[in-house]
Amino acid sequence: MRHLQRPTSLVTSLLLAVLAGLAACGGSSTSPTPTPTTTTPSATLPARPTAIAPAAGATATTDEVTFTVQNASGFDQGQAEYTFRLATRSGTLEIATAQVAAGSRQTSATLRVPRGMTLSWTATATSASGQTATSDTYTLTGATLSCAASGNAYAKRVVDWFIPACSLARNRYNDVQQVLGPPDSQGNATNGYTGIVSLGNRGRVDVDMERCAVDGPGNDVRVFQRASAEPVTLYAAGSPDGPWLMIGDRLPCGDVFLPGLRSGYCEFDLAAFEISEARYFRIEDGEHYACEIAETDSEGADIDAIEILRLK
Repeated sequence: MRHLQRPTSLVTSLLLAVLAGLAACGGSSTSPTPTPTTTTPSATLPARPTAIAPAAGATATTDEVTFTVQNASGFDQGQAEYTFRLATRSGTLEIATAQVAAGSRQTSATLRVPRGMTLSWTATATSASGQTATSDTYTLTGATLSCAASGNAYAKRVVDWFIPACSLARNRYNDVQQVLGPPDSQGNATNGYTGIVSLGNRGRVDVDMERCAVDGPGNDVRVFQRASAEPVTLYAAGSPDGPWLMIGDRLPCGDVFLPGLRSGYCEFDLAAFEISEARYFRIEDGEHYACEIAETDSEGADIDAIEILRLK
């Protein structure tokens, strides 16, 4: 028996046509409207390390200062080491460095800062492959230097000293207190001297002047030595704990004399280390002659006194 196809109504035909058209265009009568998404990227790191603290041009309030930089991109934690460099204002003379592993997004290191000096500092990041990124150069002034307003220009107190054991055993002049006060050495090689300390091989004495020396035209500090012109090295500082900054290295000392004095002298300039002012000085033997082979009871530089030529 033959079945006859039932005619489709006009409304049904139209509906089927509409649905077919939507399918052909990829649409769907039941698809939800898309919701736009907003992505907030994490903060990016700079191309070079950037100072966080201390702020550029700041003045320190303590001797120990923590330097902090924001890490450079590609030199973050696990990727690099950071070298912090503290130098004189010109950047030519290095005072201290510290090398530390990169922290997370920022890195810090603590350095001892000399009092009363204007300094420069930088941070350099170094990757495992040897690539580097260096910060700008920033300035910092050390903590205020405390200086007595009155008193003479000579050392008032010994704050530390070192004389090697051989020299302590053999030398005749081991009293470091003899460096205090004005030059007063007397006597001679035959009968013995008074008023001096023999430092021995690389020995030293650190003194507090109480008054402060300031830098000016020419030399600012004078060291008196008796017996010969043995070399002397001199360091300056704003604190008894340093940092000690060398202002003269193994300078022959004692071949120039003042009227009425038995001790000769040598002079030093604070500008040699860009120091503007200093209160403490370290006088170190520069002869570097081994006590064990010396045939004398005054081995090493024989110091009588130290004087500030330019008082604050």
